[in-house]
Amino acid sequence: MKTKEECELEEMLVGARHREEDLISRIMEICSIIYMECPLEYQDAWLDRQVNDGLYTPSGDVDGSE
Repeated sequence: MKTKEECELEEMLVGARHREEDLISRIMEICSIIYMECPLEYQDAWLDRQVNDGLYTPSGDVDGSE
């Protein structure tokens, strides 16, 4: 029988593994969008999902000026 600590560690590892798989999937998706030279709307939709999921917060300065 596993200890409480072992169970918690296993849960953390499973969670980390799922997170890693999700992030790899997101990277593969944007790579495919770029590689296939999809319309900008595809990139915009991908980026919107990342913002909505809290993975990216655009800065107020998006035109590159300082």
